[in-house]
Amino acid sequence: MTNGFLFLTTNKLGHYKSYGELCHSLAGEGNVAESANIADIIGCESLVLIDGDSQHLALAPFVILRALLGRPSLFLSVRTEDLLGSRLKSRVKRRLIQLLLKFKRVSYVSIHYPQLCQYEGRYVTKCIYDPQLWDLPFIESKSETPCEVLGQKGYLLVLGALNEKRCKNELISSVSSFGDIPVVFAGKMDLEDEKKLKNIPNITLVNRYVSDAEILALYANAGFVYAYYDQSVNRPSGIFGRAVQLGLPVVIRKGGYLERQYGNYEKIISLSSLEYLGKMLAGEPLGFVDPASRVSFDHSEILRRLL
Repeated sequence: MTNGFLFLTTNKLGHYKSYGELCHSLAGEGNVAESANIADIIGCESLVLIDGDSQHLALAPFVILRALLGRPSLFLSVRTEDLLGSRLKSRVKRRLIQLLLKFKRVSYVSIHYPQLCQYEGRYVTKCIYDPQLWDLPFIESKSETPCEVLGQKGYLLVLGALNEKRCKNELISSVSSFGDIPVVFAGKMDLEDEKKLKNIPNITLVNRYVSDAEILALYANAGFVYAYYDQSVNRPSGIFGRAVQLGLPVVIRKGGYLERQYGNYEKIISLSSLEYLGKMLAGEPLGFVDPASRVSFDHSEILRRLL
């Protein structure tokens, strides 16, 4: 049987494993696992469920039993916005969370600060800033430069799968006008998109899975980071968060979620269209916010107290 903390993650795509490792670091003890037997889930001293708005809600009966036994459980919600829709699935999840929160030993933490603070005490115990904005000092990290970009520096980094949520068509149609600004695309893309991009000057493609160590190296040598999302995207971005931690300028959508929630970061490049991105990146100054107005995104102590 597992003693102390059990941090249950998932094998889904995303930052779930990193969140589990972060919570383990903050707690200073316990085990991180993608799965566990029922005896460990019920019997561990403290249970932290990282996929708190999806798969791990199915563990609600065991969480209630734990609460009756006086054992604390914490759900971490990465996609809390999915709970607030009008679909039957969203309504059922909200009712279930309200039931769980009737037990004093159950907590529900969302990474949608400050957007969903209005729901604290109703569907959420506490909102915190996305850990991707502040987690690097608390997790082990190593750096390994991808062979495709050896020797390159100062590029615009387009990291992650290239899809419609990343406004890929607008980006692909604009990138040829960036002139001498190098662009590195790192992450899986469709073969059709690769064909469109591979013959454009100053573009490097890393069309494959990119490891965490390679991602850190890509950030270390980047000049700018692309975090320009479709208007429909209403959740935190790990790509944006890591850029903030590393002090890099970030390209985001004007009026989009990232600007609304994190607009005080001094190195935001906010655009309503990518049409003039190349000229803006090549120009000086970029019109960053006064650093004196910057807010702290570090919510490590808040999360530590909740664990």
